[in-house]
Amino acid sequence: MKGEYDLAVSYVIQDTKMDQKWKTLIGFLIIALLLGGSSIAYSLLSEKFKDEPSGMKSITSQGVTTSTGSGQKKERLPASDFKAVDQNGNQVTLSSLFGKPLVLNFWASWCPPCKAEMPEFNTIYKDMKSDVTFVMVDMIDGQRETMEIGKAFIKNQGYEFPVYYDTMQEASAIYEISAIPTTLIIDKNGMIVDEFQGRIDEKALRAAIELAKIT
Repeated sequence: MKGEYDLAVSYVIQDTKMDQKWKTLIGFLIIALLLGGSSIAYSLLSEKFKDEPSGMKSITSQGVTTSTGSGQKKERLPASDFKAVDQNGNQVTLSSLFGKPLVLNFWASWCPPCKAEMPEFNTIYKDMKSDVTFVMVDMIDGQRETMEIGKAFIKNQGYEFPVYYDTMQEASAIYEISAIPTTLIIDKNGMIVDEFQGRIDEKALRAAIELAKIT
């Protein structure tokens, strides 16, 4: 009887050890799968970011606080033409302003990043207005932004750069503006040199203008 009891106990102990071995093995397998999945995910993300061009634009609704363009010479594409209204209500085409490097900026008075970059735009305009054309396009939507609101804002701030009003929303549609501020740098021949979405600082803007002078 005692022998049978000892044999039964032996089987129980062996089964318990076997269960522990299986649990341990299963645990190792789960950890290995998790590590393998993490490695694959990391590899995929690495490939994604490796393929993105340098100077990717960072955008949030209503723009962001900083932004940079590519900063590299690349193939230049022609800037699409559009019509806007100047301070006096006269219709002006973008193409009629070609002939010098051109800064095309889309903004609105309700946009904080737009307002934040404008003092630096105004400084550069005063320094370079004989060599560079500024086209500051106010995006009129008829609600948050009207021509009257835009004019009052520019006057109150004392800005000197030329302002044009996109009263028909033609310019914003042609350039597919989805976030402001957006700035395009165009050379004297009407070819796009670089594009910035979000606030651009004085140093980056000056560098982009200098790049536009190289034809």
